[in-house]
Amino acid sequence: MKNENFKKRGYPSCAHVLWLCFLLAHYGKNADQALPQPSNLMHLSKEGEATKRIYAKTITATNQKDISKYVSYLVPKARKNTTKALSQFFEKQTVRNTLLSYRVLKSAKGHLLAEAKVKSINQSGTQKKYRDNITTMNISYVKTHGKWLIDLTTATNTQLLK
Repeated sequence: MKNENFKKRGYPSCAHVLWLCFLLAHYGKNADQALPQPSNLMHLSKEGEATKRIYAKTITATNQKDISKYVSYLVPKARKNTTKALSQFFEKQTVRNTLLSYRVLKSAKGHLLAEAKVKSINQSGTQKKYRDNITTMNISYVKTHGKWLIDLTTATNTQLLK
């Protein structure tokens, strides 16, 4: 689906992308492919370092199931529906996420596109539907009032772990 479809339905793209990531992890078809090795990170620009810290904070927030902290790093229009989506997910699942790699793909004044590889391991003893995976995420940031915020996150590849 394209981002426009999310907006037509009244959902922010971040919430849907998060759910898409979870669904891909559950129904993905790449289980037999070789797993990526964490890459040696190249030197990041000042903006790259700042956005990497923000993304790492979102991962910490999801590991702690701290929804308010997580959504504080999103653009305001995405916060309400993302809060609802995360609340529903966190009621049923406990997932431990680890940032494996992060690199800036493109940067322009006030905008930045980064790629991150995130390892997600199901910690839910009772709910086995979520499958362990490594997902490549593209994260689009915008600078608002001097602060970087996540505008859109898209899962581009999910590799299931055995």
